[in-house]
Amino acid sequence: MTQPPQNYFQQGAAYNKFRPSYPPELVAYLASISGHHSTFNMTTEWNFEQLIGYLSTWSASKEYQRALNHSPIDKIHDKLLEKWSQPEETRTVTWLLSLKVWQK
Repeated sequence: MTQPPQNYFQQGAAYNKFRPSYPPELVAYLASISGHHSTFNMTTEWNFEQLIGYLSTWSASKEYQRALNHSPIDKIHDKLLEKWSQPEETRTVTWLLSLKVWQK
């Protein structure tokens, strides 16, 4: 298991860009797990539309859209599609899964 760098969640450009859209409890949670948590990778096979659909489910994406009346996904859609090249083609998508586990 690879540990992310200290303050991993505060270092990402996406975090800094969309942080104002995050609910306060999510910001507090992300700060609380920084530096002392277990990480795992999740992997799946998706086509382009499945990836866009997944990104659209994020609470930060929904809050951004609610606040600004447009989707943040629209800003990256064309660049992602350019990199993907064949939208119907499936690709391996991997993301970090962080768990904070405790016992009462």
